Amino acid sequence: MSGKSDLSNVVLQAGARTFRVQVPRGTFGASPIQLADVEPKDVELVIDSLKPIIPRLDIVRQVVDANGERVLPLVMLALAHVETILPAGRTFEGSSHDWTEDALVLAVQQRTSLEMRKKLWYHVVTTREFHDDVVETHSLPKDLRTKCKSLLDNIIADFTALLFTPPPASHMECTDVIADSWMSEVISPALANDGVYRPLESLDAMKQVDWKGLGVCDSCVKGKHEEWDVEADEVWRKLGGWIE
Repeated sequence: MSGKSDLSNVVLQAGARTFRVQVPRGTFGASPIQLADVEPKDVELVIDSLKPIIPRLDIVRQVVDANGERVLPLVMLALAHVETILPAGRTFEGSSHDWTEDALVLAVQQRTSLEMRKKLWYHVVTTREFHDDVVETHSLPKDLRTKCKSLLDNIIADFTALLFTPPPASHMECTDVIADSWMSEVISPALANDGVYRPLESLDAMKQVDWKGLGVCDSCVKGKHEEWDVEADEVWRKLGGWIE
């Protein structure tokens, strides 16, 4: 999260009301932001919805739906806040991130940075149910639910072969150990933890296996770790193409 030195004050004016809020530096210019024809209560709703640890971005969406382009600065304010609370890594866990569907809707509408959208797309797709035979309540509009299903299909199709195929190592003995252990150490845990459509988590889990303890030499362990890092980077690169 941004430190105080990374924040600056911005003034929002709606009718006779003036609001001062802190935003990440560079979000707005120095001049006050005029919100013409926007009710002060709507501005207050948005600002208050961003204060909790778990932001109420559903409220932001309601204000946006009611006001349209007039509240674009408030959308920018909300998305700037999202950027400060997104974890630095590519993946994140926990029910405290149940605001991500609403964040994804806003991020797609405003075409925020590709990196931000990739984090949100990946999290939503890999933590929600989008299979045709599963009925689940989503806050996503129909077009984004459809895209989530398509993205999920792309992820599974791309990762399945790698997950279910034991990789060769530099030494035949190490290759045999990996092949003999692949089902118990990689495939079974992945199937138990939805790893088929969570490639980044599955690739990290492969690195956590005690391959040396199973009999793989140090150089082959190092080589496999490097390969799996490359594969994770490749998944992340492809994700950018799939969501565009």
